[in-house]
Amino acid sequence: MTTRVSSMGLIVRSLRFYWRTHLGVLLGTAVACAILTGALVVGDSMRATLRHMVLARLGKTEWALTSSEHYFRAKLADDLAGDLKATVAPVMLLRGSVALPDGRARANNAQVVGVEDRFWKLGADKNLLAGSRADEAVINGSLAAQLGIRVGDSLVVRVEEPSLISRDAPLSGRSDAAVAVRVKVRAIAEESDFGRFGLQANQVPPLSVFIPLSTLQTQLKRAGQANVLLTDAKQGVAAALRRNWTLTDVGLELHSLADGRTAELRTARVFLDPAVEAVALSLSSNAMGVLTYFANEIRRGTNATPYSFVTAVGQPLQSDVVTINGWLADDLGAQVEDVVTLRYFVMGERRELRETNAQFRVGAIVSLTKDDSWMPAYPGLADAHNCREWTPGIPIATERIRPKDEEYWSAYRGTPKLFLGLAAGQQLWSNRFGRLTAVRFPNAADKVADVERALKARLDSATLGLFVVPVRAQALAASVQALDFGQLFIGFSFFLIVAALLLTALLFAFNLEQRNTEAGLLRALGFTPRQVRRLLWWEGFAVAGLGALLGVVLGALYTRLTLLGLAGIWRDAVGNIAIHYHANPISLVLGVALSLLAAGTAMALVQRGQTRRAPADLLAGGAAVEQGPASARGRLGWWLVLLGLGGAIASLLGAHHGRDQEAAEIFFGSGACLLLAGLGFSQVLLATFSSATQLTGTLAELGRRNASRRRRRSLATISVLASGVFLFVAVSAFQRDPRQAAQERHSGTGGFALFAQSTLPIYDDLNSPAGRAVFGLSAEELRDVNIVSLRLREGDDASCLNLNRAQQPRLLGVLPDELEWCHAFSFTDKSGHWALLNEHTPDETVPAMGDEQTVVWGLGKKLGDTLPYTDERGRTFTLRIVGVLANSVLQGSLLISAENFVAHFPATGGYRMFLIDAPPARAAEVSTALSRALQDRGLEVVPAWQRLAQFMAVENTYLGIFQVLGGLGLLLGSIGLGLVVLRNVLERRSELALLLALGFRRRDVQRMVLHEHWLLIVLGLVIGLISAVLAIWPTWTAAGSAVPVALLGSALGGLLVSGLLWTWLAMRAALRGPLLAALRTE
Repeated sequence: MTTRVSSMGLIVRSLRFYWRTHLGVLLGTAVACAILTGALVVGDSMRATLRHMVLARLGKTEWALTSSEHYFRAKLADDLAGDLKATVAPVMLLRGSVALPDGRARANNAQVVGVEDRFWKLGADKNLLAGSRADEAVINGSLAAQLGIRVGDSLVVRVEEPSLISRDAPLSGRSDAAVAVRVKVRAIAEESDFGRFGLQANQVPPLSVFIPLSTLQTQLKRAGQANVLLTDAKQGVAAALRRNWTLTDVGLELHSLADGRTAELRTARVFLDPAVEAVALSLSSNAMGVLTYFANEIRRGTNATPYSFVTAVGQPLQSDVVTINGWLADDLGAQVEDVVTLRYFVMGERRELRETNAQFRVGAIVSLTKDDSWMPAYPGLADAHNCREWTPGIPIATERIRPKDEEYWSAYRGTPKLFLGLAAGQQLWSNRFGRLTAVRFPNAADKVADVERALKARLDSATLGLFVVPVRAQALAASVQALDFGQLFIGFSFFLIVAALLLTALLFAFNLEQRNTEAGLLRALGFTPRQVRRLLWWEGFAVAGLGALLGVVLGALYTRLTLLGLAGIWRDAVGNIAIHYHANPISLVLGVALSLLAAGTAMALVQRGQTRRAPADLLAGGAAVEQGPASARGRLGWWLVLLGLGGAIASLLGAHHGRDQEAAEIFFGSGACLLLAGLGFSQVLLATFSSATQLTGTLAELGRRNASRRRRRSLATISVLASGVFLFVAVSAFQRDPRQAAQERHSGTGGFALFAQSTLPIYDDLNSPAGRAVFGLSAEELRDVNIVSLRLREGDDASCLNLNRAQQPRLLGVLPDELEWCHAFSFTDKSGHWALLNEHTPDETVPAMGDEQTVVWGLGKKLGDTLPYTDERGRTFTLRIVGVLANSVLQGSLLISAENFVAHFPATGGYRMFLIDAPPARAAEVSTALSRALQDRGLEVVPAWQRLAQFMAVENTYLGIFQVLGGLGLLLGSIGLGLVVLRNVLERRSELALLLALGFRRRDVQRMVLHEHWLLIVLGLVIGLISAVLAIWPTWTAAGSAVPVALLGSALGGLLVSGLLWTWLAMRAALRGPLLAALRTE
């Protein structure tokens, strides 16, 4: 009776019979799948965590209405809520510092949030401020932890006193105005209580203090106002805003004048926005522009009148003719045709005042009539009761003010003493904030409502700084586009995965060789080579499938161990956040599929040679000995040597013309070429051993000749070890020490000793005696100190400290000449220089620069790319990357020229980031002096190298992860080497038995085997190490390099010992026991 066995039945029976030999293939595949699946799930967990953080910090908020640096009616929230049928919460969102009353602890750059009940409805189950007193506040857990405070403790919150006009503007009042609010902590808001609230995409929660909105409104003298609205409305928000905004919301006021005939449009911001000016003047041909300014002096000859308002109007006056009132004419003794001189201040960068003058001819003298409606609401002037209370933000010599000047102010207030033509006035006093202080409409006093409707119809609130932002959509995009940790960890685990797959392939190959007689029998029974190949492959693939399923289970363990590492020793890589485990089923399926594909491909490759052998050869058993003339193999090796050396030399010659990063890349390429040459040399060496005719008969020589018998195995061993060592050493050597070369201009510190950032803007020039005097800094304290001040527009952090993809990165405004003259920092491109920021392009794109980490990783851009950006008027402009800096303290921001900065963000005044040049020996002293003098501005000063160290810690942590996982891969590879040795010796047991029978001692045979395989280990290590040293040479010698020689030496020494140990253990196992049975088959 004949029993038919199907292919499937044969496979199943073979699986049962050879289960022990299949166990290694199963475990190898399981390890590969576990690492691959685990890495993908790490990416899933990171994405899920970032999404959770988005929902935690925004709650139900979909849109935010912001007004840049300005305020609008809080009642606008009620209007929009009724229109949208949704929750709309008015909020005051400010930046400030929070300190303990005794000053023992301070938190700078805190988020101060003025809220009421509707805010909590967007993100919490309860209102933590319900029923609170006006002086009570809620803080979040981050702030509580930093300051070490509890419920019931008191805090002092300091914010900048709001100004209707930027303090960069002329006559904008005091530059150091701030408001301190003392509050008692009522509760600590955790994440579930909306404590993570914030509008910027950052995984690190802000330091937040929540104060009743009414309290902030009172303290800041902004009753009934807010600067942010939050809503959970899904759509229609922009349209609802267009229907409900009023002129008051954008700081405009339209009213009738006391003359009963004229309507006037003015702004609480003093200077009318250019967009408003254009629309207002276009409404009527009779519309008249007004520009009122404050003059230091009006002089005729020896007679002078101090401090007067002068007004330029759109009347047909000649450019050099003025009209003065009778009071001024009497005071100066002036008559028609006399020449008067106007002296006044104009304000430059950092509130630098420059007094200048202009001469005019008196064309007419008019009687004095009180009309202070010409005077805009200049801070420090409009609300002063007498002249000695003036605080306009410019020097006032009170000793020059006479009794008659006091009487004039008391009787006529800001009534102008002099009128000139508008064109002449604008030539003198136009600035980035505007060219008019008012527009008047003659004979329109009874048409104010019509004028207002016309203005609203033609104006867009967004161009005036009142616009809506889809914060939820932006935040989700930032989390989705974040750095893919799944791909990152696949890269980190590359050698571990490859080692596991090589191990799988080796074990499968050994299984095949062990079953050569079975394959020969199948061929002899009529099976075709293809059928045999398919039977064996499907058998191996079934084992790999079981291994992959086991790998999914092990992958979960691998993921959790990785997350523990990211929460512990690797926390710098993720900004000290807790990542929650989350596995996407798609990732699990993808991990299994990729593992099976890789394992199946490896098995298909290793079985090709077996099925090509003749059935008789297979039935004889044993492994195939590689054939082919040694001379041909040697020629191929020499070609590889020449090709590799030629590429290395050509690369090295090119490195002399590159700079910094470019040179490092060239050296890395030359190292890779040298690796290729080394592998070619190994080919030549093995061919030489094989073809040697003069034999000395030593055991070492026998070992060398045996190494050349399995040439492919030997070369594979050398290649894997050399490549692994090359990558391990070369990549690990990119670790940096920020303290090395920190004083060099081309380093990441730019050669600056200190880096500082303030919570509140600093408007004065800290390099000038006057600016230093504002804060009580002496010349001795800042001797030999130079400070580069940068403007700052808040945005998303685009540094490596933020895992989200920045949508609107932080912007810095810099005077390029201040960095060009000292050649601060270095560029990745040799054509880079700071003057590129001053270039003007026909398409009006704004030149920008950024740190390499910011541009490439934070934004996903490269040199020459563009990036859309929204200015404070809601208009989109384009940034073009014209320069990329090497790793620097400026990471996380894009830099543009100060000129372009103020053009697009005129209301963002002052400076908040500082690069400080100081003598190294006095750096600590200077830091202490600045911190003390500017503590009320929330200035935080750190050594520049420490700032750089924060960023380098992330990169160094990534390299550390690679070292650990790569080291494990090399260790697994050394285990594979042991298996190769074991298989080699098992294949040659009959040969070794013959040697013993001929009189060789067992110890001599063991030494021969060790010589054979230790040669391969040493060759692989030496070739990889020499190639790697060349690759990392510029990094080794570069500024800030921190090649971990001790660590690398220990790792390579451990690898050498491991390889030798596994070789010795495999040899002992293979030669254990009697070899008589093996001798019979020889």
